[in-house]
Amino acid sequence: MEMGLTPIVCIAQDYIQGKPVDDLRLCKVILELPDNKTEHLPG
Repeated sequence: MEMGLTPIVCIAQDYIQGKPVDDLRLCKVILELPDNKTEHLPG
């Protein structure tokens, strides 16, 4: 279905212990977390 809208892409950079996450697999897992809650992840 076309809506005539231009898509917007948001790119977020996640950090663990002050270092950017470079692992694409880990980024995908973080983005799939409900509400991006990371309290159960180390760091």
